[in-house]
Amino acid sequence: MCKKNNIIHIVIYILIVCFYTGCSKKNIEKSEKVYAISKLISMNNTNVLGTVNFQQEDNTLAIVGMLKNLDPKKEYKIMFYEFGDISNKKGKSLGRVYQLPTFNGDNRFNKIQVNQTGHTIYKTNSSDYTLNNKNAIIGRSIVIYEVLKSKTKIVAAGVVGYKNGWHS
Repeated sequence: MCKKNNIIHIVIYILIVCFYTGCSKKNIEKSEKVYAISKLISMNNTNVLGTVNFQQEDNTLAIVGMLKNLDPKKEYKIMFYEFGDISNKKGKSLGRVYQLPTFNGDNRFNKIQVNQTGHTIYKTNSSDYTLNNKNAIIGRSIVIYEVLKSKTKIVAAGVVGYKNGWHS
Protein backbone atom coordinates (compact mmCIF):
# COMPACT_ATOMS: atom_id res chain seq x y z
CA MET A 1 0.00 0.00 0.00
CA CYS A 2 2.89 2.38 0.79
CA LYS A 3 4.50 1.83 -2.66
CA LYS A 4 1.16 2.44 -4.36
CA ASN A 5 0.72 5.75 -2.49
CA ASN A 6 4.26 6.85 -3.44
CA ILE A 7 3.59 6.10 -7.12
CA ILE A 8 0.31 8.02 -6.99
CA HIS A 9 2.08 11.00 -5.38
CA ILE A 10 4.81 10.91 -8.06
CA VAL A 11 2.26 10.82 -10.87
CA ILE A 12 0.30 13.71 -9.35
CA TYR A 13 3.53 15.69 -8.93
CA ILE A 14 4.46 15.12 -12.60
CA LEU A 15 0.99 16.17 -13.74
CA ILE A 16 1.14 19.35 -11.64
CA VAL A 17 4.60 20.24 -12.99
CA CYS A 18 3.44 19.64 -16.56
CA PHE A 19 0.33 21.73 -16.00
CA TYR A 20 2.30 24.71 -14.67
CA THR A 21 5.19 24.49 -17.17
CA GLY A 22 2.99 23.78 -20.19
CA CYS A 23 4.80 20.60 -21.19
CA SER A 24 2.04 19.23 -23.35
CA LYS A 25 2.96 17.14 -26.37
CA LYS A 26 2.06 20.03 -28.68
CA ASN A 27 4.46 22.45 -26.95
CA ILE A 28 7.32 19.97 -26.88
CA GLU A 29 6.98 19.24 -30.60
CA LYS A 30 6.63 22.91 -31.51
CA SER A 31 9.84 23.98 -29.78
CA GLU A 32 11.92 21.02 -30.94
CA LYS A 33 14.67 21.80 -33.44
CA VAL A 34 15.75 19.24 -36.01
CA TYR A 35 19.19 19.37 -37.64
CA ALA A 36 20.66 17.90 -40.82
CA ILE A 37 23.86 18.13 -42.85
CA SER A 38 25.14 17.36 -46.34
CA LYS A 39 28.81 17.04 -47.28
CA LEU A 40 29.11 17.94 -50.95
CA ILE A 41 31.44 16.04 -53.26
CA SER A 42 32.68 17.10 -56.69
CA MET A 43 30.78 15.91 -59.75
CA ASN A 44 31.60 16.01 -63.49
CA ASN A 45 35.37 16.43 -62.92
CA THR A 46 35.11 19.70 -60.99
CA ASN A 47 36.79 20.67 -57.72
CA VAL A 48 33.67 22.15 -56.11
CA LEU A 49 33.28 21.08 -52.47
CA GLY A 50 31.24 22.20 -49.50
CA THR A 51 29.01 21.55 -46.54
CA VAL A 52 25.37 22.51 -46.14
CA ASN A 53 23.73 22.65 -42.70
CA PHE A 54 19.97 22.62 -42.09
CA GLN A 55 17.94 23.61 -39.03
CA GLN A 56 14.19 23.05 -38.88
CA GLU A 57 12.24 25.04 -36.31
CA ASP A 58 8.47 25.27 -36.51
CA ASN A 59 7.64 25.82 -40.20
CA THR A 60 10.97 27.34 -41.26
CA LEU A 61 13.99 25.48 -42.61
CA ALA A 62 17.24 27.48 -42.28
CA ILE A 63 19.84 26.49 -44.87
CA VAL A 64 23.49 27.55 -44.54
CA GLY A 65 26.08 26.31 -47.01
CA MET A 66 29.82 26.87 -47.24
CA LEU A 67 31.02 26.24 -50.79
CA LYS A 68 34.45 26.54 -52.36
CA ASN A 69 36.18 26.30 -55.74
CA LEU A 70 33.34 27.90 -57.71
CA ASP A 71 34.22 30.05 -60.74
CA PRO A 72 33.20 33.67 -59.92
CA LYS A 73 32.48 34.32 -63.61
CA LYS A 74 29.83 31.59 -63.80
CA GLU A 75 26.24 31.32 -62.55
CA TYR A 76 25.33 28.59 -60.05
CA LYS A 77 22.11 27.40 -58.50
CA ILE A 78 21.17 24.96 -55.76
CA MET A 79 18.30 22.45 -55.83
CA PHE A 80 17.12 19.25 -54.19
CA TYR A 81 16.91 16.06 -56.22
CA GLU A 82 14.65 13.07 -55.78
CA PHE A 83 17.23 10.45 -54.73
CA GLY A 84 20.19 10.43 -52.36
CA ASP A 85 22.21 8.26 -54.75
CA ILE A 86 25.42 10.14 -55.57
CA SER A 87 27.26 7.05 -56.84
CA ASN A 88 27.38 8.28 -60.45
CA LYS A 89 29.90 11.16 -60.68
CA LYS A 90 27.97 12.73 -63.56
CA GLY A 91 24.75 12.90 -61.53
CA LYS A 92 22.84 10.29 -63.56
CA SER A 93 21.61 8.49 -60.41
CA LEU A 94 20.03 11.54 -58.69
CA GLY A 95 16.62 11.25 -60.33
CA ARG A 96 14.52 14.30 -61.08
CA VAL A 97 14.52 17.69 -59.40
CA TYR A 98 12.53 17.37 -56.17
CA GLN A 99 10.13 20.27 -56.43
CA LEU A 100 7.05 20.47 -54.27
CA PRO A 101 3.65 21.46 -55.66
CA THR A 102 3.63 24.32 -53.14
CA PHE A 103 7.09 25.61 -54.17
CA ASN A 104 6.74 29.32 -54.90
CA GLY A 105 9.48 29.35 -57.56
CA ASP A 106 11.37 32.17 -55.86
CA ASN A 107 14.76 32.38 -57.60
CA ARG A 108 16.35 33.88 -54.49
CA PHE A 109 16.07 30.41 -52.96
CA ASN A 110 18.32 28.67 -55.42
CA LYS A 111 20.68 31.31 -56.85
CA ILE A 112 24.21 31.26 -55.41
CA GLN A 113 26.28 34.45 -55.14
CA VAL A 114 30.01 33.68 -55.55
CA ASN A 115 32.76 36.04 -54.36
CA GLN A 116 36.00 36.80 -56.25
CA THR A 117 37.87 33.92 -54.56
CA GLY A 118 35.31 31.32 -55.69
CA HIS A 119 34.13 30.72 -52.12
CA THR A 120 30.74 31.54 -50.74
CA ILE A 121 28.50 31.24 -47.73
CA TYR A 122 24.97 30.52 -48.91
CA LYS A 123 22.13 31.39 -46.51
CA THR A 124 18.39 31.14 -47.00
CA ASN A 125 15.16 30.08 -45.32
CA SER A 126 12.44 27.90 -46.78
CA SER A 127 8.89 27.27 -45.69
CA ASP A 128 8.40 24.76 -48.53
CA TYR A 129 11.04 22.14 -47.72
CA THR A 130 11.32 20.49 -44.28
CA LEU A 131 13.28 17.87 -42.35
CA ASN A 132 10.40 16.25 -40.50
CA ASN A 133 7.20 15.65 -42.47
CA LYS A 134 5.91 14.50 -45.86
CA ASN A 135 8.00 17.20 -47.62
CA ALA A 136 11.20 16.09 -45.88
CA ILE A 137 14.47 16.31 -47.79
CA ILE A 138 16.19 13.74 -45.56
CA GLY A 139 17.72 11.06 -47.79
CA ARG A 140 17.46 13.24 -50.88
CA SER A 141 20.33 14.97 -52.70
CA ILE A 142 21.24 18.61 -52.61
CA VAL A 143 22.87 19.62 -55.88
CA ILE A 144 24.96 22.59 -56.96
CA TYR A 145 24.81 23.13 -60.70
CA GLU A 146 26.30 25.53 -63.19
CA VAL A 147 23.81 27.30 -65.43
CA LEU A 148 24.85 27.07 -69.09
CA LYS A 149 23.11 28.62 -72.11
CA SER A 150 21.02 25.60 -73.10
CA LYS A 151 21.46 23.20 -70.17
CA THR A 152 22.90 22.77 -66.69
CA LYS A 153 25.98 20.97 -65.40
CA ILE A 154 26.05 19.38 -61.94
CA VAL A 155 29.26 20.43 -60.17
CA ALA A 156 28.67 19.06 -56.64
CA ALA A 157 26.15 16.93 -54.77
CA GLY A 158 25.58 15.46 -51.33
CA VAL A 159 23.00 13.44 -49.41
CA VAL A 160 20.98 15.20 -46.70
CA GLY A 161 21.08 13.29 -43.40
CA TYR A 162 20.13 13.96 -39.78
CA LYS A 163 22.74 15.67 -37.61
CA ASN A 164 23.36 15.87 -33.88
CA GLY A 165 22.99 19.60 -33.19
CA TRP A 166 23.91 22.82 -35.00
CA HIS A 167 27.69 22.99 -35.32
CA SER A 168 30.17 23.11 -38.19
